[in-house]
Amino acid sequence: IKEFILKLTPPTSTSVDEDVDMGAVQIRVEPNPVRGDLGLELEGFVFPARLDIVDMQGETISSHEVEASSMLIDTSEIPQGAYVVRLTDGVRSASRTVSIVR
Repeated sequence: IKEFILKLTPPTSTSVDEDVDMGAVQIRVEPNPVRGDLGLELEGFVFPARLDIVDMQGETISSHEVEASSMLIDTSEIPQGAYVVRLTDGVRSASRTVSIVR
């Protein structure tokens, strides 16, 4: 089993362990750094929602249907690099820059 670290950083801060407040929408990531699974806690989204992990060339690497306010994503098959994690519920959307390092 390969292990990767998925590091989420807010676009306006270097702290990776803070809530990102987008009005009524909040995303919390834990633990950070991540080894294997990325934990997401979501507030303010309507479910089901869609989460995409997109590389810097715009290609979707991984897609997940989000059915609840918390979920785990296995990152072990995602190569090292920079990505955008994009979450949308059809009304609201949020995206974050992600770095996966080994």
